[in-house]
Amino acid sequence: MSRSKALAVQASGLMTAVGFNSAATCAAIRGGVGGTHESNLWDSGTGKYLFACRVKVPHWWEQDDMLPELVAPAIHQCRVAAQPHPPEHIPLLLGVAAPGRPGRSSYLDHKLLSDVQRKLGAQFHPTSRVIAEGRVSTIVALKEAVTLIEQHRVPCCIIAGVDSFLRRRVVEQYLEDRRIKSEDNSNGFIPGEAGTAILVAPAKDGDELEILGLSMANEPATIDSGQPLHGVGLTKACRGALDVAGVAMIDMQYRLSDLNGEHYGFKDAGFMQVRLDKAPAGRTAPAGWNMDIWHPSEYVGDIGAAFGPLLLGLALEANRKGYAPSPMTLCHLSNDNGRRGAVVLGYQGRRGR
Repeated sequence: MSRSKALAVQASGLMTAVGFNSAATCAAIRGGVGGTHESNLWDSGTGKYLFACRVKVPHWWEQDDMLPELVAPAIHQCRVAAQPHPPEHIPLLLGVAAPGRPGRSSYLDHKLLSDVQRKLGAQFHPTSRVIAEGRVSTIVALKEAVTLIEQHRVPCCIIAGVDSFLRRRVVEQYLEDRRIKSEDNSNGFIPGEAGTAILVAPAKDGDELEILGLSMANEPATIDSGQPLHGVGLTKACRGALDVAGVAMIDMQYRLSDLNGEHYGFKDAGFMQVRLDKAPAGRTAPAGWNMDIWHPSEYVGDIGAAFGPLLLGLALEANRKGYAPSPMTLCHLSNDNGRRGAVVLGYQGRRGR
């Protein structure tokens, strides 16, 4: 649990099934435009093709060395926003799938970062690294960015995430575990892929999304553990982030999540909300108060480690365009291995442009 040292999100880059940049992706999500289409992946049990959210670019292939092609455009969008600082002064913290994820390749740890830099024609700061923490990679990276900016005196950091579930070897395992949405299984997720990135730097005067509080925790009742789920880990992570920020759930009107359609995640988030949406002692919720929940996976599919930058980029764009329900929000992320992360965000500046 930690309070960031006035760190803020200043720009984002998004490459998803509904847009090739932040503006297009966020506009599609706002308009309810989904990227789900019948794919070339199939359910061997029913013989039917699966629906998926594929990024539509020409000359596509499905090997691991496709991932740099997916995330490089998102990182480039942030690199442009970081000018005049050169890449060699900017750490790149790249989130990827955690060890143990079905179909995960060692390529992520050994070659991905160098291939991304080669694709961009740039060498980033020597502290750049891969963070193999799945969806919570962004929370880990935000904590690390605070240290890098303070101790290494770097001007900013780019936090990215890349993932793809559109691999036969990945799909087969999740189908076997009955976790993919299909003709005979409504309790599942839609496979997706994305490359996402955010630019974070010391907070300045307005037009940015300040990091008010960060926290992480562990959930013992993982999705495949067989233990009864009570939402202990997510509640602890969200409560920690709220406490660090010095705010309560009633101070915001929406939250952002990586919920992907599986009942387990909604149950987990439901337990957390029941425990935390009560007004603190001495306070009352505003008349008619209600908290909306945004889960963009319904438009882009499950994008794994790319969720974090997407959620923060969406919050930044929603405030800049004036359609965020409130300037403050809670963002929470969850891994299959039980890791939970949360961040409280507060927009500084004039909302709506």
